[in-house]
Amino acid sequence: MREYFGNMLSRLKERKLGMVFLTLQLIASVAIVILVERLHMLKPVFLGAIIGGVAVLFLLMVIGNGAKSKFHICAKVISALLIIVYGFGAYYLYVARDAAGKVTDVNIQTEKVSIYVLKTNEAETINDVVDGTFAVFNVSGSSNKIDETIASVNAHVNKEIATKEFSDAVSAAKALYEKEVDAIIMDESYVQMIEDNKTYKDFETETKVLESYEHKTTLQNLNAVSDVTEKPFSVFISGIDTFGDVNKKSRSDVNMTATINPKTKQILLTSTPRDYYVETTVSNGQKDKLTHAGLYGIECSIGTLEKLYNMQINYNVRVNFSGFEDIVDALGGITVHSDYDFTSDQGPAFVKGDNEMNGKQALAFARERHAFAAGDIQRNKDQQYVMQGIINKVCSPTILTNFASILKSIEGNMSTNLKYDDIAAFVQMQINDGASWDVIMIGLDGEGKKLTTYSAPSQSAYVMLPNETKVSNATALINKVLNGEVFTQEQAKEVMKSSTVIDATTPLATTEPSASPATEPTASPKN
Repeated sequence: MREYFGNMLSRLKERKLGMVFLTLQLIASVAIVILVERLHMLKPVFLGAIIGGVAVLFLLMVIGNGAKSKFHICAKVISALLIIVYGFGAYYLYVARDAAGKVTDVNIQTEKVSIYVLKTNEAETINDVVDGTFAVFNVSGSSNKIDETIASVNAHVNKEIATKEFSDAVSAAKALYEKEVDAIIMDESYVQMIEDNKTYKDFETETKVLESYEHKTTLQNLNAVSDVTEKPFSVFISGIDTFGDVNKKSRSDVNMTATINPKTKQILLTSTPRDYYVETTVSNGQKDKLTHAGLYGIECSIGTLEKLYNMQINYNVRVNFSGFEDIVDALGGITVHSDYDFTSDQGPAFVKGDNEMNGKQALAFARERHAFAAGDIQRNKDQQYVMQGIINKVCSPTILTNFASILKSIEGNMSTNLKYDDIAAFVQMQINDGASWDVIMIGLDGEGKKLTTYSAPSQSAYVMLPNETKVSNATALINKVLNGEVFTQEQAKEVMKSSTVIDATTPLATTEPSASPATEPTASPKN
């Protein structure tokens, strides 16, 4: 035996090409094992099996390359193929881990403050308007980035600029249009609020930016749970109504909480209308639209929902519109239910029942409200259908075939303060048990009114007065999921239709599914 291995080693030394292949295979083998381990998504027993398999293949190639027969030629071919496979696998794993690292554990918020002038103004730089008056509005509760920007401007032009304070963004825009001021210093997240006023609906195209100042703030996450695979938790899902940097401060067009119980495999999606008239964490008792909370940062949005539902939100996920399309496409499309036949404002048409959607179609579906008599209420429901489609696809085995491309698609388009290890543990749990999840959907509604808001006190705007009974019942259902009580979609539907307030300890009545009369969509005013 000793003579056999001695001869084999001698032949190996003589076969230089074989040694090159074996060296490369060894490097590739070590790389693939390290990268698999870095994912932290496999149990030690499975990781051990991979290490053992890679080691056995390497040993077989050593024996094959040192064989006396012509098998060493075949071994070189197999070794070369393994190097290629390992190389692609290593790249795949590296891209996946790198992309995941960039979108997880993100606690950064970006604020972009710009100096706006009318497009008809001949000014090209700040120096051209330095002797003019700058409109500002420093709403209580907002950050001090406006003051920081003014200080930066003063330092840039080497003088103290003249400012005039207004109550809100629309008042400042009015002053700019009427030439009462020469420029506005404003966080760009307020542009869409200005354009909600029909008088200034083309504000972005009728003005130009002379200079922008970007400010980054590190946020704190004090509510993280110790183990997301054992303890229930809630996530705020925010869809910002803009394209671009997902971490920038902006109004939130989607305000959804996902309450997740990893033991019962139940997820409760709760959608709150963007126009809900509520106290925010910065409004000092005054009421504002829920969507406006995003103007003061994601922490304000989260705190406002926590106050509304008397709950604790542990994490957040932020997605922008452009990223949403990429994510759905990377998933290979999703299946989404529609309550109606309708054609969206953006073009795509949908049929009642299940629809196969790509990213563009899913975004059009999720944004549509004008096709429905219920308007934003139906849009919230449709956003939940889309989220349900994404969850179903993510939990399916097909996710493993394009895992890297999915993670790559969310880079720059989605961020979360969930840590990578938490997500990896959750994925590991799903791989191990292969369980299906029961997604329950509830939504809130209320009474529409025209009232002033904390963020825009100079004008009346459409708001929705909360249905307090439904808010209380939504809170009770959230607590039931957290407490491990399992219930059906039909039971949740009955609770949300009820005029009686329940609490978290009230047993839910068992109901047989019943068909609800369909209400065909009716065009509603575009406002």
